[in-house]
Amino acid sequence: MRQTRWGMWSRALILSLIGMLPLTAQAARDPRPDHSLFDPATDTGRYMSVHDAETLLKGRWAVGFYLNYGRRPLQLRNTATGVRFDIVRDELSGTAVGSYGITDWFTVGASVPVTFWQVYFDPNTQLLTGGAAAKQQKAGLGDIRLETKFRLLDIERYNFGIAVVPHFVFASGRRGTFISGERWTPGVTVALEANPNDRLWLGANLGYQFVAGQNQYFAGNASAVIDDLLRFGIGGRVKITDEWAILGEGLVETVAKSAFKVSTQTPLEILGGVQWTPQRAPAARGLAITLMGGGGITRGVGAPQARAILGVSYPTPKIVKIKEVVNVQVEEKIVISQKIHFAFNSSEIRPVSYPILDDVAELMRRHAGIRQVRVEGHTDGIGGDAYNQRLSEQRSRAVVAYLIKKGIEGSRLMPAGYGKSRPIADNNTVEGRAKNRRTEFTVLNGD
Repeated sequence: MRQTRWGMWSRALILSLIGMLPLTAQAARDPRPDHSLFDPATDTGRYMSVHDAETLLKGRWAVGFYLNYGRRPLQLRNTATGVRFDIVRDELSGTAVGSYGITDWFTVGASVPVTFWQVYFDPNTQLLTGGAAAKQQKAGLGDIRLETKFRLLDIERYNFGIAVVPHFVFASGRRGTFISGERWTPGVTVALEANPNDRLWLGANLGYQFVAGQNQYFAGNASAVIDDLLRFGIGGRVKITDEWAILGEGLVETVAKSAFKVSTQTPLEILGGVQWTPQRAPAARGLAITLMGGGGITRGVGAPQARAILGVSYPTPKIVKIKEVVNVQVEEKIVISQKIHFAFNSSEIRPVSYPILDDVAELMRRHAGIRQVRVEGHTDGIGGDAYNQRLSEQRSRAVVAYLIKKGIEGSRLMPAGYGKSRPIADNNTVEGRAKNRRTEFTVLNGD
């Protein structure tokens, strides 16, 4: 019996969550929490810590490294005098991330944080001595995070996307200095994203982190406890040019049992910055260099007084593989390996497909012997014949207009729409309909 995409997704999600549950073992006595609120997404998406709603395409991968400096990410306040004492004064850390697309809608990834240098003061000593504690320098591995990501609604089709991100955090970090959360904990995040136009993306995350027992990180203060967490994030991205974008995000978490009631249990942080994605050099396409800064609005655990982040990431670029056409014969096709994406029920070309069409234009510029190409629009079998015929013609003309804008003579391009009359796969399946929604380039005349 054919397995539907929904069935595959639901089984994979259930197995992911079940696999996490047995690992929530009790950690050491009086564990201390991981004090860092910054936790970059493993698939190096459109934001930094906020997950977007897109997954990597099948066989694609992404890697990244984020260097992070935090000033006073953790302080202790004497409730009697109001005086604050540093627990972690300064910290320099780095996080390496990587992910891989198992299918077009399912991605797996991992995050490995390392603290290179930390100025640390023991909180319990300060509590007993009124603030006098020896300065220590600490370093070590943080808690490794494994995560999966399932795309539920495709933002490239509907301008609105939904993804769910189950994850698991291993207690692999150095204990006793707030570098590690000191517990094995599962969690899940729901990512929502909207793309109202080709320059603006808006993302929102809602997550829950399970903690097996409380983290009482110093004695004598009932609010110095970290338990199960609610996590929220919002992100924005504005494309300024083809190479430059402005990013912003806000992150907040709070202990679920006392949500937003205790400031030390509710860190809130705001970050903003710029990202450069070079486009002129083909070898650098996909590379992204990001600089962000900001700080804590509240002084909860993990919200620093100030933070600066330098990130370098490289998701496999969406560069189309095109069959080279040198000695063109009549009716030979220019074969592309990826779909041309349009807005839902529209002929508007989605920005994700610009690189594909740019490469088609470059091929035609290189081969002047390709004198005429028929740009063919095809739809799936959903909807009436007249509607699909009209939509396929509109999309074909939109592709022709884009190629003309890129410098290809209009006399070399002939738009044609075939509606749903030429399927190449079964219209009764989701996968088949996806294959039938396509744009093809057929060479009509060539030398």
